[in-house]
Amino acid sequence: MKKILSGNRAAAEAVRLSKVEVVAAYPITPQSEIVETIFGFIADGSLKADFIRVEGEHTALAALIGAAMAGSRTFTATSSQGLLYMDEMVHWAAGQRVPIVMVLVNRAIGPPWSIWSDHQDAVSMALTGWNIMFASNQQDVLDTVIQAYEISEDSSIHIPCMVCVDGFNLSHKSTRVEVPEQAKVDEFLTNRPNVYLDVDNPATFNSVILPERSFMEYKFKVSEAVQRSKAKIAKVAKRFKEHFGRFHGDLINTYRCEDAEAVFVSAGMLSDQAELAVDKMREDGKNIGSVKIRAYRPFPTEEFRELANSGIDKFLVFDKNINFGMEGGAMFTDLKAALYNFDGGSRPSVQGVIAGIGGRNVSIEQQYTTMDRFLEGKTVEKWIGLHR
Repeated sequence: MKKILSGNRAAAEAVRLSKVEVVAAYPITPQSEIVETIFGFIADGSLKADFIRVEGEHTALAALIGAAMAGSRTFTATSSQGLLYMDEMVHWAAGQRVPIVMVLVNRAIGPPWSIWSDHQDAVSMALTGWNIMFASNQQDVLDTVIQAYEISEDSSIHIPCMVCVDGFNLSHKSTRVEVPEQAKVDEFLTNRPNVYLDVDNPATFNSVILPERSFMEYKFKVSEAVQRSKAKIAKVAKRFKEHFGRFHGDLINTYRCEDAEAVFVSAGMLSDQAELAVDKMREDGKNIGSVKIRAYRPFPTEEFRELANSGIDKFLVFDKNINFGMEGGAMFTDLKAALYNFDGGSRPSVQGVIAGIGGRNVSIEQQYTTMDRFLEGKTVEKWIGLHR
């Protein structure tokens, strides 16, 4: 069935199709439409779930940790300052190994106050132990949320997943979205959350652990589970394509990279726009490709090394975030680290620019001219569109 959906409503449809059982959230712009729509599904009976109305984001995630430990499929959504408010529980959810799925509608972090989008909130969560995935269009939002449950609820993974959606430009704008049949989604989702809480067998969780006991080993297991997620993300994306006929990439998605000498690297809606810049540059005889970072955590190190080994020797990263104290953004920093030591020829050139901060527009022309300067070996402006 085809529907005209915003990114927010596409996320809510995915929650309904996934038959989520417990939802807890607190409203915050530009996320609120997601949970409002879900509440409507519960009210009209199309989703049989408990909606926990909480006094803040910290409590929302705390409630879902308990629900997930009892074996319920859970969901929440937030943005920006709301994510920061739940930060303690974000770390706790990953450490507790509960497969919560959360949609993060990306919004700039104050001060000053902004309701417009960049990716600062998402990259600030890179050290929490969550899997972090970016959607680039409305269909991608719906499909990735469904996939997130199949990834996270695998008993060998059991890591929560954050699905990132650009605020307003993706969350509130609408387009045609293919909404799958319920029976097909039921066939696709094969896992369930592990049951930790059993009233007949009471237990204590996460009491104090001394340094020489098992704390370090506990964190090691979380790290290993995140690394195992790489293969699981790829496997689920492949299964989704076979089952529904749609593919948005696995850890990355490449566009016209087969003979490319240089590629754009970006995440979210900017990656779909980069493909338009690629087409224009190809028309002008320039062998350019684009790489969408779909999984920011776990970071697609091996996939980028394969691209470098295939002959691509220039990577231009457009970051919608600022890695304060470092040159460029967080994805640029991660990509440089991934390509520093690898089995290949000469080390590729990696340049990074910061763009779109606080929702500032990034044009195809800006992408084109920045890449052109990079190809010519000229200095690349580090902050795109900055008023000086």
